[in-house]
Amino acid sequence: MFKRGTGGKITDFDGDRLRARLFLSRYEIFATPTLLFLGPDGRPLAEPIVGYNDPSSYRALLTDRLSRAQTALEAGSNRAMPAVAAVRP
Repeated sequence: MFKRGTGGKITDFDGDRLRARLFLSRYEIFATPTLLFLGPDGRPLAEPIVGYNDPSSYRALLTDRLSRAQTALEAGSNRAMPAVAAVRP
């Protein structure tokens, strides 16, 4: 999660600090909230969820994306749980 007071930088997946704008650009984040489903190496595992409508729709989208992310991880022989990053510019 991007936090205020960090100088506009976040820690990337390789441990390097980078400007939040570069992170947002890399993953084409243009709205808040945006929920990403990323593997340990930072690659997208499922399509992001952008915006929020209502609890039941959001729950259905979240369930779908988590399932897709888990499937993508298993297909890549990486059994770790997907990294979920909520980013707020």
